[in-house]
Amino acid sequence: MLKTDLRAAGVSRPIPRLICLDCSAELVEGTGKVVCPRCGRGWPVLDGIPRFSQPSDYWGDLPQSDAARLLSEARELGWREAFLRRFADDEYLGFSAINWQRATWLSLLGLGRDAVALDLGSEYGAITHSLAHMVAEVYSVEAIPGRIEFTHTRLQQEGISNVHLVQDTAGALPFADNSFDLIVVNGGLECVGEWERARFLSRLHRLLKDTGIVAIGVENRLGTPSLEEIDHSGLPYTSRMPRFLASLCLRYSRWLHHRTALKAYRNYTYSERAYRKLLAESGFASADFYWADPGYDQPYALVPLQTAFLREHLRAKLSDPWQISRSGWPRLAKVLWSSSGFERLVISDFVILAEKGVGPRRPLSERLSEHLRAAVPQGPNLGELVSTLSTNQFSKKNVVRVFESGREKPRFILKTSTPAPGSQEAVESEFRGLTLVREHLRSQINPPFSHPSL
Repeated sequence: MLKTDLRAAGVSRPIPRLICLDCSAELVEGTGKVVCPRCGRGWPVLDGIPRFSQPSDYWGDLPQSDAARLLSEARELGWREAFLRRFADDEYLGFSAINWQRATWLSLLGLGRDAVALDLGSEYGAITHSLAHMVAEVYSVEAIPGRIEFTHTRLQQEGISNVHLVQDTAGALPFADNSFDLIVVNGGLECVGEWERARFLSRLHRLLKDTGIVAIGVENRLGTPSLEEIDHSGLPYTSRMPRFLASLCLRYSRWLHHRTALKAYRNYTYSERAYRKLLAESGFASADFYWADPGYDQPYALVPLQTAFLREHLRAKLSDPWQISRSGWPRLAKVLWSSSGFERLVISDFVILAEKGVGPRRPLSERLSEHLRAAVPQGPNLGELVSTLSTNQFSKKNVVRVFESGREKPRFILKTSTPAPGSQEAVESEFRGLTLVREHLRSQINPPFSHPSL
């Protein structure tokens, strides 16, 4: 189809970063579709969402009928009210779609406000929603129609206009190379077929800008499971089984869960060592691994995989009054685990921050070093910096502790705002209060207590 024919058909401007899956030409807007001006291929646009593919099987966390009701209620009652009503008896799912703290790792990236992000497998839009408040543009990709339509409703009701929604699977991804500063794969890597995984990660590497980073939330295959754990398959413990045995269990299972109907095991998780190998083979220059506690969907603590940090976090958890009140072998097992030497091997969930590494990045640690050197020109030279992060569900701030490698005490502590309304103002107010305390203490000859200082 010629360009003159496209103009007659109502084609308008090009769509940034979207390319043809056949010839890689930049796509343009048509009447009810996106069109390739080079080869003429087109894809439908429904409710403002380009639809590049339809999933062959349904793999959502809700049965399809329930998902359809959720979408209808979101349009009628509001997306937040619909989610809380639907999951009134399930605290995890009820809050998972509305909690801005699903993306706590943003505080560790040092992204600029002009950054462009891609959220792959965006589900009901929780991370997309958070990213939209922190970067210039977000491309949100989800394969299941009901989920991407829920996100569309959510963003409309929130008045968010810097998000581009795309319905597609992780297989093709109709985006130009070198397009994104950040790519998020939260809970989707295990759903990519075993033989496709390296190719998928290599594709992400090409989609990143030279200074880009990919944030991956995923389970550790060797991780210690809970007694009540249900795997992605709908059955317990299948991720720890050999693949053929997991598929066999699904084939003959009578467990009532909509995912078991597929009768084949599709989720593939690995250990830290195997993930590192996959990322290196896919071209990534480096990867920082964090223990996401209690899980990558609830990353309220991000702990580097170094023995000192892991043990400190485990012991802090065990000293919690709620943990102390619990007795019996589960707590005893955690006590033994905290000093076993195998902490790193059996943590449950990872957040992985992998750098493309082609160009010079300015990560958070580098920017912090520069600020500290500017504040204290005669101060000591800083070595390699390691950061931990802690927060709470729905908190309006994150606490980042920054250590020099090999030291037990933090060199300095940051409090960062979150994407929630009023978060920045809350952190700024706290900073003003701490500044007043510092100035008051400095004015006293013998202050009753000390305060942190540069």
